[in-house]
Amino acid sequence: MLKLSKLLLILYVNRTYVSTVNLPSAGGNWNVLQEYESTLSLTEGINTISFRYDTGNTGNVNLDRLAVNLGGTADPILLDNGGFERTKYNSAWTEWHPEGQTCAYGVDSGSGTNPPESPMEGDKRAYFYSSGVYQQSIHQGISIPNGTYQVRAWVRVANTAPSIGRMGVTGYGGNNIYVDMPDSGSGWVLLTANNVSVTTGYLDIGFYCASPSGTTVHIDGVQIVQQ
Repeated sequence: MLKLSKLLLILYVNRTYVSTVNLPSAGGNWNVLQEYESTLSLTEGINTISFRYDTGNTGNVNLDRLAVNLGGTADPILLDNGGFERTKYNSAWTEWHPEGQTCAYGVDSGSGTNPPESPMEGDKRAYFYSSGVYQQSIHQGISIPNGTYQVRAWVRVANTAPSIGRMGVTGYGGNNIYVDMPDSGSGWVLLTANNVSVTTGYLDIGFYCASPSGTTVHIDGVQIVQQ
């Protein structure tokens, strides 16, 4: 997935030049994601696929995900910034906290003071944390083709157990689905909501925590996968 103005890059496979790639443009709007697909010849075993900014290229690109599919079209990326890797530009995640309360949500690598915990994958993860009593949520609503989906996310809870901690799937045309976050101290756990039958062309995924004080929640690798 690419977010870009008009640009050229060089595509290599296993350090061998394949082609100059003219990536699609969204008219200079960096908040619009675009798909690029290419058919490649790969060898059995490990392959290295790379886009390089070489001499004569224009650059100006954010790369979000490289997906490889054998013998078909790559699955569409249905959720924006599900790994929380993109922080410089806006994403579709919206946060909520009660009026008068300091925001208890952030995104970083976990190497700072917002409790130092490594992400499940990649370089960054989202977190909820406050030393006092707090409520915090994030959510993302997306337009999505009707069909059956699995919603999943890696979640880790540490320190004080929350009064309420859950992943929610709503707005899809059925009853609200809530999946409890794991017990505090149990490490990264994959939360899943299976067989979500979307009939409204829309789905909202969210995460909510009500903490008596000091609960740390980490969220990473959020995905929506068609079943």
